[in-house]
Amino acid sequence: KTVEEHFLDLRTFFRYMKVRKEAVDFEVEFNDINIKDIDLDFIESISTLDVLEYMNYLIRMRNNDSRARARKLSSLRSFFKYLTIKVKITKHDPVKEIDTPKLNKSLPRYMTLDESLKFLETIEKYGGSHKERDYCMATLFLNCGMRLSELVGINLSDIGSDNSLVIMGKGAK
Repeated sequence: KTVEEHFLDLRTFFRYMKVRKEAVDFEVEFNDINIKDIDLDFIESISTLDVLEYMNYLIRMRNNDSRARARKLSSLRSFFKYLTIKVKITKHDPVKEIDTPKLNKSLPRYMTLDESLKFLETIEKYGGSHKERDYCMATLFLNCGMRLSELVGINLSDIGSDNSLVIMGKGAK
């Protein structure tokens, strides 16, 4: 999925660049612009200003939020890093100095008490051969506020002789 998204991001970028550099007829629809003819000379002609204009285009014309723009910039970073560092076919990286759009932090979504109870009832009713284990895991996850990685990292050896449970948190805390 990541590779597919990178492809779509790069295709949109190169279509925009062809329009910006007037390398396509103005009558051609944006989604019909062919990018197969883009060569190394074209790529080396892309400046930091071109990339900044592209980011502005994403806001104005495509209504991309900061998360979408950050992902598209990440695709460009990976592509130009590959060209400059990995295969060393160009020395110019136009995205190197561009800051990533600030991402808004979203609050976690919580299940209501009714949703939690329905979830546990579903495990009881439709659980397979491991329904006791699954019920226990769901109860721990819902009531303890632990991370999913902490939950799946629990081993039988983490249960003490006094029936206490030791959870290894983030950073082995």
